[in-house]
Amino acid sequence: MKIPVSPECLHCQALLVIDSVAIIDKKSERIIIKQDSKINLLKYINKIPFSDISRIVTERHIHHKGDEDDSFTWTVNLIKIQGDSIKIYETSYKPVAEKLAENIRRITNNKENYWITP
Repeated sequence: MKIPVSPECLHCQALLVIDSVAIIDKKSERIIIKQDSKINLLKYINKIPFSDISRIVTERHIHHKGDEDDSFTWTVNLIKIQGDSIKIYETSYKPVAEKLAENIRRITNNKENYWITP
Protein backbone atom coordinates (compact mmCIF):
# COMPACT_ATOMS: atom_id res chain seq x y z
CA MET A 1 0.00 0.00 0.00
CA LYS A 2 1.48 3.37 -1.03
CA ILE A 3 0.45 6.53 0.81
CA PRO A 4 1.39 10.00 -0.49
CA VAL A 5 2.95 12.00 2.33
CA SER A 6 3.06 15.77 2.48
CA PRO A 7 6.61 17.06 3.13
CA GLU A 8 5.64 19.05 6.21
CA CYS A 9 4.44 15.83 7.82
CA LEU A 10 7.96 14.52 8.23
CA HIS A 11 9.64 17.51 9.90
CA CYS A 12 12.44 17.93 7.37
CA GLN A 13 13.44 20.50 4.79
CA ALA A 14 9.99 21.04 3.28
CA LEU A 15 11.35 23.54 0.77
CA LEU A 16 13.68 20.96 -0.74
CA VAL A 17 11.33 17.98 -0.77
CA ILE A 18 9.47 17.41 -4.03
CA ASP A 19 7.92 13.99 -3.44
CA SER A 20 7.12 11.88 -0.38
CA VAL A 21 5.62 8.42 -0.13
CA ALA A 22 4.96 6.00 2.71
CA ILE A 23 4.96 2.35 1.66
CA ILE A 24 3.55 -0.40 3.85
CA ASP A 25 5.59 -3.49 3.02
CA LYS A 26 3.87 -6.58 4.41
CA LYS A 27 6.66 -8.90 3.26
CA SER A 28 9.43 -7.16 5.23
CA GLU A 29 6.93 -5.98 7.88
CA ARG A 30 8.03 -2.34 7.67
CA ILE A 31 6.62 1.04 6.86
CA ILE A 32 9.07 2.74 4.53
CA ILE A 33 8.96 6.51 4.20
CA LYS A 34 10.80 7.83 1.12
CA GLN A 35 11.42 11.44 0.20
CA ASP A 36 13.07 12.85 -2.90
CA SER A 37 14.43 16.37 -3.07
CA LYS A 38 15.38 18.91 -5.70
CA ILE A 39 18.98 18.17 -4.85
CA ASN A 40 19.74 14.63 -6.03
CA LEU A 41 22.16 14.01 -3.17
CA LEU A 42 19.46 14.54 -0.54
CA LYS A 43 17.20 11.54 -0.23
CA TYR A 44 15.49 10.47 2.95
CA ILE A 45 14.45 6.89 3.68
CA ASN A 46 13.06 5.84 7.06
CA LYS A 47 12.25 2.16 7.61
CA ILE A 48 10.03 1.52 10.61
CA PRO A 49 9.47 -2.13 11.57
CA PHE A 50 5.89 -3.01 12.49
CA SER A 51 7.20 -4.17 15.88
CA ASP A 52 8.42 -0.59 16.62
CA ILE A 53 4.90 0.84 16.23
CA SER A 54 3.03 0.98 19.52
CA ARG A 55 -0.14 2.54 18.08
CA ILE A 56 -1.67 4.41 15.18
CA VAL A 57 -3.35 7.67 16.19
CA THR A 58 -5.90 9.74 14.29
CA GLU A 59 -5.88 13.36 15.43
CA ARG A 60 -8.14 16.34 14.70
CA HIS A 61 -6.60 19.80 14.36
CA ILE A 62 -8.64 22.99 14.54
CA HIS A 63 -7.56 25.94 12.41
CA HIS A 64 -9.04 29.18 13.76
CA LYS A 65 -9.97 31.74 11.13
CA GLY A 66 -11.06 34.65 13.31
CA ASP A 67 -14.68 35.58 12.60
CA GLU A 68 -15.13 32.85 10.00
CA ASP A 69 -15.98 29.25 10.76
CA ASP A 70 -13.10 27.17 12.01
CA SER A 71 -11.76 24.49 9.71
CA PHE A 72 -10.46 21.07 10.66
CA THR A 73 -7.75 18.77 9.38
CA TRP A 74 -7.25 15.15 10.34
CA THR A 75 -3.85 13.49 10.65
CA VAL A 76 -2.74 9.89 10.91
CA ASN A 77 0.32 9.45 13.13
CA LEU A 78 2.50 6.47 13.94
CA ILE A 79 3.59 6.36 17.59
CA LYS A 80 6.76 4.35 18.02
CA ILE A 81 7.58 2.34 21.13
CA GLN A 82 10.34 4.88 21.94
CA GLY A 83 7.64 7.58 22.07
CA ASP A 84 8.44 9.28 18.75
CA SER A 85 5.45 10.42 16.71
CA ILE A 86 5.59 10.44 12.92
CA LYS A 87 2.77 12.16 11.04
CA ILE A 88 2.28 10.24 7.81
CA TYR A 89 -0.92 11.69 6.39
CA GLU A 90 -3.07 14.81 6.61
CA THR A 91 -6.49 15.45 5.07
CA SER A 92 -9.55 17.67 5.43
CA TYR A 93 -11.82 14.63 5.38
CA LYS A 94 -12.35 12.59 8.54
CA PRO A 95 -13.56 9.42 6.71
CA VAL A 96 -10.35 9.33 4.64
CA ALA A 97 -8.17 9.52 7.78
CA GLU A 98 -10.31 6.91 9.55
CA LYS A 99 -10.12 4.46 6.65
CA LEU A 100 -6.36 4.91 6.21
CA ALA A 101 -5.70 4.43 9.94
CA GLU A 102 -7.96 1.36 9.95
CA ASN A 103 -6.09 -0.15 6.97
CA ILE A 104 -2.70 0.50 8.58
CA ARG A 105 -3.90 -1.10 11.84
CA ARG A 106 -5.16 -4.14 9.95
CA ILE A 107 -1.96 -4.59 7.92
CA THR A 108 0.37 -4.05 10.91
CA ASN A 109 -1.79 -6.15 13.29
CA ASN A 110 -2.09 -3.15 15.60
CA LYS A 111 -5.45 -3.54 17.33
CA GLU A 112 -5.42 -0.34 19.39
CA ASN A 113 -7.58 2.54 18.16
CA TYR A 114 -6.72 6.06 19.37
CA TRP A 115 -8.42 9.36 18.62
CA ILE A 116 -7.14 12.70 19.78
CA THR A 117 -9.57 15.57 19.38
CA PRO A 118 -8.80 18.90 21.02
